[in-house]
Amino acid sequence: RPAPTRGAAKDTARPVSPQVAIPPTNDVNNSGCFAVTGATGSLGKVVVAELLSRNLPVLAFGQSEGRLQALHTLHQSPLLETVVCDIGDWVTMRDAFNGAQSVNRIIHAAALKRVGESYANPTEYIRVNLVGTQAVLIAAQKAKLRPSSFPRRVLFVSSDKAVAAHNPYGAT
Repeated sequence: RPAPTRGAAKDTARPVSPQVAIPPTNDVNNSGCFAVTGATGSLGKVVVAELLSRNLPVLAFGQSEGRLQALHTLHQSPLLETVVCDIGDWVTMRDAFNGAQSVNRIIHAAALKRVGESYANPTEYIRVNLVGTQAVLIAAQKAKLRPSSFPRRVLFVSSDKAVAAHNPYGAT
């Protein structure tokens, strides 16, 4: 953590970009890969880049075929596979988890996150942020992961904005 600047309150320094803590490579079963939902979002892109920089296979989920193609073009890695999938579609996720790159870790970073937009469309925020999270968990539970792998191997990435929420985004 960087030292605070003169006159600044202690612990006020914040990183400019998201920091990602990935388990040590020796903790990962080399026969499987990481699945990342929301792989084309601000946090998901950082997670994918970090995993690929460690030569770990990644199954990247996103809703936009164009954004997933851009992600693939950016990394140009044989370790990256993409899946176009709505976050509420647990059947497609389950089938992809059981696919060619047997998934053994899931990082769920898919979410809608604009406060103003959440007031205009709270139903979509509930569908994506709550029902979508439930779909990821159902897909993980129904996938052919090793018996001890659920739920210990699903990482849900959230926000501190949910504390005392006063808007639909924070509530979801």
